[in-house]
Amino acid sequence: RTIRRNNVSLCGYFLLLLASAFPILGQAGSYSINPVKLELSHQGETKIITVRNQGEHSAVMQVDVVAWEQQAGEDIYKTSRDLLASPPVFTLEPGASQVIRLGQRKTVASSREKAYRLFIQEVPSAVAEGNVGLQMALRISVPVWLLNDSLKESQPDLQWYAEKRDKHTLLLSVKNNGPRHIHLSKLNVATTNSAASLYSKKLFTYVLAGTSHHWVIDTKQAIQEHVQLRIQTNTNQGERQTDIMLSTP
Repeated sequence: RTIRRNNVSLCGYFLLLLASAFPILGQAGSYSINPVKLELSHQGETKIITVRNQGEHSAVMQVDVVAWEQQAGEDIYKTSRDLLASPPVFTLEPGASQVIRLGQRKTVASSREKAYRLFIQEVPSAVAEGNVGLQMALRISVPVWLLNDSLKESQPDLQWYAEKRDKHTLLLSVKNNGPRHIHLSKLNVATTNSAASLYSKKLFTYVLAGTSHHWVIDTKQAIQEHVQLRIQTNTNQGERQTDIMLSTP
């Protein structure tokens, strides 16, 4: 089973439209989790994540672990038996906490870090007969990284490319040639001969090992040909800066 999810999700907008047309029978709960990501490095290792119900109602929660890949800017989730989460289903009372344990079923040999997602999702409660409305359920997504001990000191290796589409449009691409992921939280694009930004935006973008991501950038300033661009990013590895030449088609 494969599930595709585009990085630009319309889910929130879709729910907003539905909410305007139907009454909401129940609000999604409020939860805290710790930690917000997990890393496993060998078989037999177990990591734990704690979920706390900060809401006023009890909830039945379901736990799933899926393999996480990326193709053409899309997240792709596939059924996987590499990892085991326990318990798979539990009830969480108001103010209570639940520990979820995560471990490997088997050794997974790979020259790159492997990515997974741990989904913790509310199971919608039964709707009384005759009620018509939208019932909300919350899904928490936690990234999980599986890597060999030899990869622990490895770093992502980013290669940037920029192409001018027209006077005010750039196609900016990045490929992660390294064996580990990178998380981009901010992107700034400028020319090396000017401090003024052509583009600046906060992000929440993962680029997994061996994958690519691209942005179509509209700029207010006209883009000259044969200029050098300065790409500045905030990442989970700290701030990075790269200068590249702008290409023309």
